[in-house]
Amino acid sequence: MVSVRLRQLTLAGLFVGLVFVSKLYLAFTTDQFRFSFHDIPLLLSGVLLGPYLGSVVGFVADLIYGIQSGFPFSFLMNLSDVIWGLMAGLFLYSRRYNLTLLWVSSVVIVTSLVSFGINSVQLYIWFNTGMFAALPTRIIAMVIKWPITIGVVMLMVPRLQPFMENFE
Repeated sequence: MVSVRLRQLTLAGLFVGLVFVSKLYLAFTTDQFRFSFHDIPLLLSGVLLGPYLGSVVGFVADLIYGIQSGFPFSFLMNLSDVIWGLMAGLFLYSRRYNLTLLWVSSVVIVTSLVSFGINSVQLYIWFNTGMFAALPTRIIAMVIKWPITIGVVMLMVPRLQPFMENFE
């Protein structure tokens, strides 16, 4: 059984709120395209809280987003958010005190490609071949987000470390 402290759950709740707000209010969204940085709090939750709570943050945030926004629940779209917290937790949690640009870049790029693939399958299920019209825009947006996401994670994790030492 995973031991979770109240402070960790509180921080997980804050990350859920950050993901929800950045996904619903700080994003450009159409039926087939969303440009947002909701992946940053998902990554941070995985890096700072581990793969278990990082996954839970992704699941709960997407579930609340679906309820609030009125979009139908999609297991695949939910899975793509869970993967952000899981991958960051699996590959960066143990290195959080000594993050390197190579590790963060690798995790961000691989996770975004996996998430992109999962989301593309769901969009194909919903829109059939019509999803291919938005594919170039989605690819460009993904590549533009890579350096921004990597930079924010590299900037934020060391600044949150003193706060996180109280959790362990």
